[in-house]
Amino acid sequence: MRKLFLLLVVLFLSGCVGGRYVFYQSPDNPEQIPTGVYEDAGVEVEIRNLETNTPYPTYTSYPTYTPLPTYTAQPGLPEPTQDSGITPSPTSSAGKACLATSSTALNLRADHTVNSAIIDNIDPGVRMEVLSIWVIRDVTDEWLKVRAETRSGVVREGWIFRGSSVYFGVDDTLDLCWDVPLDGPGANVPTPAPTATPVPGPTWTPVPTGPAPTQCTYVHPSATMSIRSTWSTSGTRLGLLPPNTRVVVGHIYPDTAQERWAYITYQGLTGWVAVRAGGIEYGRLEGNCAQVPRYQPQVLVGPHLLVGVQGDVVGYGWGTLKCLNHTEALCLAAKAARPQTVIVYRTLHVSDGMRDCPSYNEWLNPDDWYRKVIPFWPAGFDYYEVINECWPPSMRVMVDFSIRIAQLAARDGRAILAFSWYPGAPEIADWDVLYDYLAWADANPLPDGRHHGIALHAAGYAPADQVPPGSWVNDPWIAGRHELVNARLLQTKNYSLKQFQGPIVITELGWDDGYQSTSMGALGWDCAAYGRAVARTIEVLSQQGLVDGFHVWNFGSGGTTKWVDLSRCLPQIAAAAGGTA
Repeated sequence: MRKLFLLLVVLFLSGCVGGRYVFYQSPDNPEQIPTGVYEDAGVEVEIRNLETNTPYPTYTSYPTYTPLPTYTAQPGLPEPTQDSGITPSPTSSAGKACLATSSTALNLRADHTVNSAIIDNIDPGVRMEVLSIWVIRDVTDEWLKVRAETRSGVVREGWIFRGSSVYFGVDDTLDLCWDVPLDGPGANVPTPAPTATPVPGPTWTPVPTGPAPTQCTYVHPSATMSIRSTWSTSGTRLGLLPPNTRVVVGHIYPDTAQERWAYITYQGLTGWVAVRAGGIEYGRLEGNCAQVPRYQPQVLVGPHLLVGVQGDVVGYGWGTLKCLNHTEALCLAAKAARPQTVIVYRTLHVSDGMRDCPSYNEWLNPDDWYRKVIPFWPAGFDYYEVINECWPPSMRVMVDFSIRIAQLAARDGRAILAFSWYPGAPEIADWDVLYDYLAWADANPLPDGRHHGIALHAAGYAPADQVPPGSWVNDPWIAGRHELVNARLLQTKNYSLKQFQGPIVITELGWDDGYQSTSMGALGWDCAAYGRAVARTIEVLSQQGLVDGFHVWNFGSGGTTKWVDLSRCLPQIAAAAGGTA
């Protein structure tokens, strides 16, 4: 299980205006937003295309090349050709090689990753001979190896990212581009058709994991054992563990002469199996079990704080808090009063304005984004959320961006929570690529032993009798998406989110539309109902054993936007979370 964390909570809206949901998405994949879930609940949905983060056109859909304004030659550089206004590559000519050009300046890198060295720059309008293509995932995540005249006046070879500004096959060379060598993990994979997030239905069938010899495992050599909801024979039977089946142990609790139980996962089902019950021995533990935690797994809970929060927030024993601008002092005071409280921070500001997401160039140059964010990160927080509900140019870019930001933060002694996807995103299959960040974070702890983590946004759970039809509350695709991700990773990577060493935190978790539309929120619940919903969410997430904590959306009005403000419900929510004033 994940070390040095137990985290956190809250909802989901970064693109909401006028009481309706506004989602920003890729125009090349218009079905990735689960609109049906919202529309079934009577919520108006507006979908807008991204601008700076628009995914890249395919081989067959590039716009007709429009000549750029006449290029002014620099001293020592060849004169531009008069017919096109574009500087030709000195080593190639139209009709003999696949050519590309760009409407913006490009970084020429030593390798096909944003973490590789920049060896020079290529100015707008320069023709580039395409030598090879490195394919990560079909044509939406590619690098081009090119030969071109660089800004320094030298002809160089290197790699450019094939972004939306890059025009491929210009000057009638597209046919020649089909002959350019392809390589990379996605070179031989057919382009998948975009798919919508499905309505609730059957989940993936995970592949059972094979424990490593060094792991602590549980097995009963001859009997089928009950997997229960808690460490007691009175706990609900969730399923069965077949005889002679070894499973990894995440927790051991209690560990006494009478009772010893192991917390395990088998084929996506998480619960407790008896090692010893009532003084009678059942299954046995094998392998290295000395370091397995001897306490119950617990989900940390706390509020998501915006400016304007009312009441004595600090006076409750929260497991975690998330603070935004102008609430920093509250989180730091809570940490000082209760050092074990885990505090998370996200800034609304960067050095050039107020925005949640990087520009296209900042996605490809994470150092630029970090330089703009770091001045607004106050010291003293356990984790920092980097972005908020953003759609990257590709999943590979998201991985490389997140790793680089984590490296920079670790250099400064800070740990991050990457991703921060909006509820219902991304596509489940995208985690085949995002897994690379998880593996990197596992292998690269900070010097103090912490690991970088991930942030998700999701709906919560609640008793069924207080949830209206069509709500995203209790929905497996919106509230329980992490379970589907876990099943997918078991299937494709033989990896469980339980193995992730960093925290998995739902930093925005809520139950309605996030606004003060009816009473405190669209569902019209009173404080007692919100308390019951928090208790139910804790119960379900604890049984699943995948999420370390969540932040309840929301406390504080946030200024002019009338976000739902549950300040008056602090006593009920704190009581449900196990805290007292």
